[in-house]
Amino acid sequence: MPAAAAGLAAATLALLAGGCGGPAADGTGNAAPSAAADAPTLYLDQVVQMLEEGRNAQLEGYRDRVQRCREAGFPVQPIPASDEHLIATQRWRMWRDRDRYAYRMEVWHVAQPEAPSTPAELCTFTLGLTGLHGYVDAQRAITLDLETGERMESDGNPDIVMAVRDPPGGSGPAGTAAATVAGQPCNRWQAPSGATVCMWSGGTRWGFASSADDEFNPGTGMHLDHIVLEASPPPDAIGYELRTTTFVVGAPLDEGALQPPQP
Repeated sequence: MPAAAAGLAAATLALLAGGCGGPAADGTGNAAPSAAADAPTLYLDQVVQMLEEGRNAQLEGYRDRVQRCREAGFPVQPIPASDEHLIATQRWRMWRDRDRYAYRMEVWHVAQPEAPSTPAELCTFTLGLTGLHGYVDAQRAITLDLETGERMESDGNPDIVMAVRDPPGGSGPAGTAAATVAGQPCNRWQAPSGATVCMWSGGTRWGFASSADDEFNPGTGMHLDHIVLEASPPPDAIGYELRTTTFVVGAPLDEGALQPPQP
């Protein structure tokens, strides 16, 4: 499993075990005693990619290898042009309501035959997929490995309940400004390095943090207590970009999409 997927796996296991529960009003990290009757449904669809000075270097490297194969006169099996944009990207989706949390994290990469020994094998490229699809409520938790198809079921996490809580205190770190991403409010913070993070600010009633004080790190996966809507790396360095393509608050959830498929 690629390092990115391995990091997501570790973060996810912590979530399902109840290690990443939302903040409580008393600041102890314990769940609030009752669910909020007006807690909204949330659906989130995002794209994450590593950039080097604003460029997807892995995508550029793939295109360079394809070009060198063609220039050498070798038979080439490229990834379909319609799928090239997926190379070295991750798609993150999240579904949440008062009592349930589901996520699907897909990590796309260039795959080749193991130990290629001929020009044809060296120039055969396919789009590989790793990642996780998980679901958790108070009674049960399910994790599906998208690469192997392995499915794990365990006890749920009672702390998953979305409850009314005291809004987090403070106005956020210096350098935070109000913004809008995907039609939703967020607080954008800029690090000294030039990296930026915009944290959803519309969920403070249910205990969601509304401002960031650290650069975006996809290795920690998704969180119960905050939602990053947009992030960019330092402009002259290597780092991760996160873009939100869809964020819907208060609409019915797609029950077929949020549940990990049966084997």
